[in-house]
Amino acid sequence: MLSDDQTEGDHVSELKLDEGTIEQCVAICDRMLDKLMLARGRASVTLRADGFGTLPSALQLAAGYERKAQEVAETLNHYIAAVRAMREAFEQGGLAYADADSRVSSVLRSIDSGGGRA
Repeated sequence: MLSDDQTEGDHVSELKLDEGTIEQCVAICDRMLDKLMLARGRASVTLRADGFGTLPSALQLAAGYERKAQEVAETLNHYIAAVRAMREAFEQGGLAYADADSRVSSVLRSIDSGGGRA
């Protein structure tokens, strides 16, 4: 969401997410990965096209199906890699946020107990 002083053409260098959003994003990535890997498994069954016969045209047809199945498998592998990268980015962001939040909480506790000076 854009703030009041931003326009759509502005470059935003920082993304701020509400509490719990990172975990939701990781969970969405996990579901996407499950579905993509299931699709890849189904696609791998079609990597070998049988049953077209032995005529030259049948062999060409089978080879065409095998090429298409290979393209699908490669595309799914690219999608899987992209979703894994997104998941890792969200997860790392969440870990960094949790670490920073923990440090801030620790400092606040020490201030509250009179151990810190402002």
